[in-house]
Amino acid sequence: CTITVSFTPMATGARTGTLSLTHNGGGIANVSLTGTGQAASVTLSAPVFPATAINGTTTATATLTNTGVGTVAVTVPTSTAVTGPGTDFAFVSTTCTGSLSASGTCTVTVRFTPASMGSRTGTLALATGAGNQSVGLVASANAVDYSANLTSYVNPQVAIAGHAAWNTSM
Repeated sequence: CTITVSFTPMATGARTGTLSLTHNGGGIANVSLTGTGQAASVTLSAPVFPATAINGTTTATATLTNTGVGTVAVTVPTSTAVTGPGTDFAFVSTTCTGSLSASGTCTVTVRFTPASMGSRTGTLALATGAGNQSVGLVASANAVDYSANLTSYVNPQVAIAGHAAWNTSM
C-alpha cells in the first residue's frame, strides 16, 4: 500500500515526527519523518530609468521574485506603492496578483515625468508574506534636446571652389 504524508511546517528549522502503523500481525511499525521548514523569501529589483528630458516621460520595471520554496502572499500594489517628490514618480501597472509561487516573478511598472532639471529619488514599497520590500527610485532630468529642431539647407549663393556651403540654424 502507499501512504502519502504532507509536510506543512509552522516554523523554520528542522522538524521530526513519527508515522506509526499498526498491522494485522499485532505489531506497530514506526517510520521516522524529517523535514526542514524554510522562511518565505523574496527579492525586489530596482527599476532603472534613463536620463529623461524635462516634461518627458519614461517608464521602468521592478521585478519581485519569490526565492523561497512556497507560495508567498503579495498585497497587490496600487498608486500608494510609489512615493517621491511631487508627481515625478507614479505607479503605472503591475502583474502582481495576490500570491507568488515558488520561483515565480511579478512586475511593477513606474513612470518618471520630471517637471524640472536635476536628480530625483523616491521609493517603491511592496507588502508581502515574506515582509515588506522596498527599493529606491533614482532618476535624473536633463534639459530638453533641441538638436532635432535644427534645419539644414544649402545656400546656393555661397559657393567655394564649386561646392555649395551648408548653413545650419535654428
